[in-house]
Amino acid sequence: MTINAHGCGVITREKLAPGTPVLLDLLTDQRQAKGIVVDAVMLDQSGEDWLVGIELGNQGNFWGLLDAPADWQSLEEP
Repeated sequence: MTINAHGCGVITREKLAPGTPVLLDLLTDQRQAKGIVVDAVMLDQSGEDWLVGIELGNQGNFWGLLDAPADWQSLEEP
């Protein structure tokens, strides 16, 4: 998984279509955020692994990183 203030990239076993709504659960802090799939890229020829880009509905430090870049703090916190 890769993260930033605008969303994340996750590897899934099936392709999710752009526009698909998703709910992200941050289990360590018991927080949730709504997002939307913006793209899906096949990672192998079998079509079993996909890199799915998800855009958060509210941008900011949803991830709770203590050392997040300064510009993340200017975005809306969850």
